[in-house]
Amino acid sequence: MASNADFVHYITDQCGGAGEIVTKKMFGDYGIYCDGKIFGLICDDSLFRRRV
Repeated sequence: MASNADFVHYITDQCGGAGEIVTKKMFGDYGIYCDGKIFGLICDDSLFRRRV
């Protein structure tokens, strides 16, 4: 099941203060980037962030 576009927009808005947030469609869902570096995936209306 693909992610809802409204959910992707909501997550993008919530992360907006961290830098330039961009989402790119990949693997049927979305990768989420901050200042050009991937930090998570949005899959099935869930955000999975990369461990640092």
